[in-house]
Amino acid sequence: MPKVSHKALSPKIHQKLMHQFWSTLANLRTKQEISDVMADLLTPTEQLMLAKRLATAILIFRGYSQTQITHTLNVSFSHTGSVANWLKNAKPQTINQLQRLSHQKDWQAFTDQVQALLDKLVPPPKYSNWSQTGRAKHQRHLSRSAKSLLR
Repeated sequence: MPKVSHKALSPKIHQKLMHQFWSTLANLRTKQEISDVMADLLTPTEQLMLAKRLATAILIFRGYSQTQITHTLNVSFSHTGSVANWLKNAKPQTINQLQRLSHQKDWQAFTDQVQALLDKLVPPPKYSNWSQTGRAKHQRHLSRSAKSLLR
C-alpha cells in the first residue's frame, strides 16, 4: 500500500493539488496518452490493483457472487467485500459509468471469459444431478459462442 506523509497539507493546498491532479487526468484524450501517464505514475502492482478493483466492481454489478469473483480474479474475500460495500455507497455518476461499462463489448467478452473459467473450475455441488449440471454448462457455452459470433 502506498505511504503518505504523516505531515498534513493545509486544506487549501490539498484542494488545489487534487484539482490539478483531476484536471491533468481530464485533459488526457486517447487511450495511449492515459496508458503512458498511468504507467509513469503508478507501479505495475498499483495498476493491477486498480484493474482488479474495477473488474470486481463490474462483476459484482453483473450479479456474480463473491466466491466466483474471488476464484476467478484471485482476490481475497475481504477485497470483494470492500468493493461490494463501496458500490452500495457509490455516487450516482459511478453507478452510471459502471452500467455503461458493463454493456460495452470488451467487458461483455471479459465476463464471458469469466463464466467459461468458472464452468471449468467449479465442480457441481454435492448431491446434485451431474447430468443436469453438465447440460446447463453446455447451454452456457453455446450461449457464449453465439454472443461472441454476434459481436
